Amino acid sequence: RQRAGLGGARSTASGYPCSVANSVVAIANLLQMSSGIACNEDYADAESDVNVMPADLLGLYRFVAEKPRASKAGELFNYNAAETNLAGAALRAAIGDNLSAYLSRKIWRPLACKRRRTG
Repeated sequence: RQRAGLGGARSTASGYPCSVANSVVAIANLLQMSSGIACNEDYADAESDVNVMPADLLGLYRFVAEKPRASKAGELFNYNAAETNLAGAALRAAIGDNLSAYLSRKIWRPLACKRRRTG
């Protein structure tokens, strides 16, 4: 059953505050890291995208929106932190909370789980 705010993997990221490269990209493409944005994830290169992208969410949205396309959405897997952060932001926007609090409220509390198991 689909919940309010969760449009499904085929819905587009344009409904959330994270449009990608000024285009419509399916949530599935973000989750599969195949949005098509050109993003350099070379940690050894001080000028690579992963090392210069803004840490704040609004800055990240602007940064990604200005990136050129490397391919059409869904065609090419390209691991990058930008898509991970955007997927997380879309999820948070859809559920209206952070994932930890949401899972606690929707899964752990209904199961009467009160503490973490350790060791």
